[in-house]
Amino acid sequence: MNRSNKNIILFIIFIISVLVISKGLLRSDIKSQLFSKLLNKKTSSPAKDNGSSVNNLIYINIDGFSYSTFQKANKNKSTKTKNINELIKRGVLFTNARTGIPSVTSSMQQAIVSGAWPIDTGNCYRYYDLNKDQVVQYSRKNKLENIAEAANRNKVDLIAINSWYFKDHGSNKEKDSLYIKGPKDNQLEGSFNILKNVLKGEEIKAYDKKIKYSIPPQFMSIYIEELDGTAHNLRNKRKKDSGLQLKTRKEVDKKMIDVLLKIDYEIGEVIHILKQRELYDSTTFVITTDHGTVPLGANNKKEAKSKDYAYSQIPDLLKTVAQVGKKHIGRNFKVEMASNKGDRAKEDSDIIITSAGLQAQIIFREEPSEQLVNDIIRRIKKKPYYGTHMIKEELRVKGVPAKFADILISPKSPYHFSHNLEQGYFAINQHDSLDERAQHIFTMISGYAVKNGESYDDEMHNIDMAPTIGRILGFEGPKDATSSAVDDVLIDKYKGPRLEMINFEGHSKMVTDDSVKLQIDTEPESILSINRKVVGYSDKDGKFNAREELKEDINRFIIEATKDGKSTRRVVFVIKDNLDKEP
Repeated sequence: MNRSNKNIILFIIFIISVLVISKGLLRSDIKSQLFSKLLNKKTSSPAKDNGSSVNNLIYINIDGFSYSTFQKANKNKSTKTKNINELIKRGVLFTNARTGIPSVTSSMQQAIVSGAWPIDTGNCYRYYDLNKDQVVQYSRKNKLENIAEAANRNKVDLIAINSWYFKDHGSNKEKDSLYIKGPKDNQLEGSFNILKNVLKGEEIKAYDKKIKYSIPPQFMSIYIEELDGTAHNLRNKRKKDSGLQLKTRKEVDKKMIDVLLKIDYEIGEVIHILKQRELYDSTTFVITTDHGTVPLGANNKKEAKSKDYAYSQIPDLLKTVAQVGKKHIGRNFKVEMASNKGDRAKEDSDIIITSAGLQAQIIFREEPSEQLVNDIIRRIKKKPYYGTHMIKEELRVKGVPAKFADILISPKSPYHFSHNLEQGYFAINQHDSLDERAQHIFTMISGYAVKNGESYDDEMHNIDMAPTIGRILGFEGPKDATSSAVDDVLIDKYKGPRLEMINFEGHSKMVTDDSVKLQIDTEPESILSINRKVVGYSDKDGKFNAREELKEDINRFIIEATKDGKSTRRVVFVIKDNLDKEP
């Protein structure tokens, strides 16, 4: 060995020695620098790690797919959803999946794809805005990043078929982030045909171009609206005089099952193609929905002429609420209905009621006392149309903005609070309701990334699916999500850090102090954030304590633990008891 080579070897040995000696110092210094950066900036998403050469995910959103519809279909051998059931056998069925409030398509679809409720997306569909003094209504508003935009950010290619919530928000005219609308006629079959052609590597037409995928996009999304349209049972739901497709509720129920079976057949075709191309074992399916549906009005036209539940109960609700005023202000309240976009209530009205079809949103011009709210609810509870209710504080905990309503009244089916007071409704369904059939939805996940043949019986929500999709595709997102991936159903490779709140039973607690102690249990040396602000690291046992000031009556804390590039979140509420403390 010559002298030059000896010098090189000695230099390498010297460098290695220095690194070994200073390992602890370097690690400590790097951690300090990292923590300093995190105090001012949220962690960025890690680089994509597919885990295999092929890692596809198909997201199917079936609008209006209640869990009860799935159960009805599978009661009879002849109507079983055999292909969806095949997916469940190699995945997980969520038996207690829930949607949010309001359970309306434009609001909930935006919530699902962003992994956050309307309080964060800014879309609560329709409400009376006291500041603007008019009815405000949202269609596709979403202030947050959605899962398609997160996929763009992480260089994951995608196609969105009829998935309107991604149009120009994650999907566009480019091949690697393509949006394509299904055909107007026979949209169900036509949309699935596009997906099948993509999977087979055949040409599709979009924006006057012919596009062909030799390898399917990693993220494929398809939206199906026919089940919801059948439930509404209107030829054109945008026109009040459009007429009905079917004449009885029994016919509607049967047609809904028929449509579900058509969807199931198309899913079977997709499964067949994936197996032929040897992609089935490396593909994950996610199926969820925005809401279920609830019967509204009479069963048929004959009943609609004689049954009071065929007609809106708004007139009686207005009268009932008004009469409570005698006790509180010495006269009837001036109560007014305003339900169409842009409607303005009279300036001297005391209370305004807004409806999206089924449930009624009651809002006061002046902040009501607890006694007044209780008196109104007590009167309404005596009515045959009363189903259930929520007050503003309960709605806020459910993720609804405070401006949405002071009291939400959900009627007992088939009663309703339609703002069309003259029409007797029959053979239709609606979904803006707290009824179990609207709130309890179908959701499942299937594929190599999840456990096989299990049911998940704990309560979960459709907004949990966006961060779960991101995790399986190899990234964390959407970036503003408040929900978290459902780690309990994922194989170990995809799990995020464990995260528990030690001093909470459930998701909320009441305190009398001006601050609250948050006791967190997670993985050792995890990065902890509270309301998007990094506050420190958990210790070697995974413990972390923080004290947070309480700024209002209901305080929301989004707790996030991050380790190895994966994040887990929990949302908890602390209710400040403003009653005077005893001496």
